[in-house]
Amino acid sequence: MLKKYGKFYADWLEDGKRKRKAFRTRAEAIAHQEKMRGKAKRRRPRSPGSAKHSRGQEQASTTSCQE
Repeated sequence: MLKKYGKFYADWLEDGKRKRKAFRTRAEAIAHQEKMRGKAKRRRPRSPGSAKHSRGQEQASTTSCQE
């Protein structure tokens, strides 16, 4: 949250771009900021099986393909 020129700004990221919206009160700005940050977390895509891959497994699979 940012305070500037007597206004309070909610601050969040959406699709990799910074977004800001002005509000008259600090409470409104914080509530909106938390709401939008929560939506962004739910929308973030996860790559399937990203935890399964490790450097050691990639090297092992590359060497077996070359034989």
